[in-house]
Amino acid sequence: MSDTYKCKAGLLTGTSAKEIEKKARRLFHDVENKTRRKAYIRSKSFDGEKIFVATFWDHFSKKNYRDRERRLRYYQCALELLARSTVKPEVIFENKSEKIYRLSGVTDNGAKFMVRVRFETKTKAHYFTSVFPYD
Repeated sequence: MSDTYKCKAGLLTGTSAKEIEKKARRLFHDVENKTRRKAYIRSKSFDGEKIFVATFWDHFSKKNYRDRERRLRYYQCALELLARSTVKPEVIFENKSEKIYRLSGVTDNGAKFMVRVRFETKTKAHYFTSVFPYD
């Protein structure tokens, strides 16, 4: 993907997945406390639409220990990308019931990562589902 967002936030640091998860959960609860019902972020990439962030944790819980640690390091960058990026997302999958979008970003130290957002056509809602590094 040619259009990438340069994040100001860095990777979450820690020596174990539990340590990193604690920091990521704190970031999630900060977002959660700013909203009334379901935790969401308004995204410039999706024209100010709400992106619900709680679904990330459902997807995340199915991953193995090593993969959890790898993905969680990018959580802070993913939240920043969703909130501040003005780059239009790329559609990677589409059918009658849903679309899956992909956005790419670069951390402050040059590590590349991707964020996936699922759009349900029935409810017209966007859900942050995944973040992962790539090269």
